[in-house]
Amino acid sequence: MPGRLADPPIFDSPIDMLRQIVHAFDQCREASIASFTVPELINIYHCWVRCGWDYYPDEWTDKQIKEAKQGICHDWNDTGSPVYAKGRRKTRKILAITIKEKSNAKD
Repeated sequence: MPGRLADPPIFDSPIDMLRQIVHAFDQCREASIASFTVPELINIYHCWVRCGWDYYPDEWTDKQIKEAKQGICHDWNDTGSPVYAKGRRKTRKILAITIKEKSNAKD
């Protein structure tokens, strides 16, 4: 049975959110997070905060990272193994962000 998701973090400002993300990811191996886009890093951070566990993203499986980029938070059992509960795509889904690039429209 998956654990309850923590409440979403509240930030004083957008820059405060970015500072918190940078602080958290400073604890990760650089090579493990260097290839992600800004929206993916934000989604991964929010899943990490909301899951309620202290396993940093550089300790996650590829499957956990892939799902976190989509806003699906993870869970672990008491021995530290990932739990892939049925229905997690609904019960552990948070709002994920995406950024679409503008097309170069001609005037």
